[in-house]
Amino acid sequence: MSILHVSYSQLKRTFVSSRLVVFSVLILFIKLQIVDPLIAASDKVVSEALANGNTIDGKISVFQPFICLGNSGAVSLLLPLFLMVVLSGFPSAEEFDLFIHVRFSRVKWVFSEILVIIGTSAVLTFIVGLVSGLLLGKHAGFERKYSETVTHYLYYFRGDTGEYVLELIPANLYNQQKFDTALLHSFFLLVLEFTLLGMIILFFAVINRKFIGILCDFVLIIGGTVMTAADFKAKWLFPMPHTIIWLHYEKILKKPIFPLWGSYLYLAGGIVVFAVLSFVFAKKYRVNTAT
Repeated sequence: MSILHVSYSQLKRTFVSSRLVVFSVLILFIKLQIVDPLIAASDKVVSEALANGNTIDGKISVFQPFICLGNSGAVSLLLPLFLMVVLSGFPSAEEFDLFIHVRFSRVKWVFSEILVIIGTSAVLTFIVGLVSGLLLGKHAGFERKYSETVTHYLYYFRGDTGEYVLELIPANLYNQQKFDTALLHSFFLLVLEFTLLGMIILFFAVINRKFIGILCDFVLIIGGTVMTAADFKAKWLFPMPHTIIWLHYEKILKKPIFPLWGSYLYLAGGIVVFAVLSFVFAKKYRVNTAT
């Protein structure tokens, strides 16, 4: 029995879990908080442009809602909470898992669980991004560029600086990051954040204190949200702000507030630390404690 086989088996069970019923709630939230505001703003800009004798393409890139996911404070809070729901039964202690522990060394088991966490994080991020793009319906386009919905909004509605759509892709983002670059950073940073949160749960599960791991994740998510909303410098001590690309830049000047490479180093470093700790304490794990 190989490590990859064990990882695949648990990953498959994760995605047929009843916990994924929560996914429908997440998609509804994304539709209301991301997709619908983008569509409404697009229609508004197109109408105003026509009234001024201009023609604007009202299409929204199918990839743009995903960029918004990583740059919206509300959704950035909900996504890791959703991941915690998915991983709440991880690692499991079904009969299949008991058999694995008979056949596997603890070190091999930890390695297989790390692969499960990485796979779960990547697959969930991809699925959420895919579904958010599909929700655009007839407004969807396939050009890899920021929609004129956002970039022309202030031109036509100068007084509406508090408009919600401007918070989804603010000037800090489209003035500083090309579309393709923002898309890639959004994906990889979210995957790293989810992997780090999963690694924290794994480590505390290994030392038979999984509840503490879930509690730590919850504190990190809520703490990061509060610190980001209050714009304290201490926010960079938490994972969530590192996935919000526009927080790294000023609006106009090509001057970073916090370097993106620093966020990659923070997230990847945390993953490595908790992976090493999980291997070091692997022999302490008791399978009957996984609930």
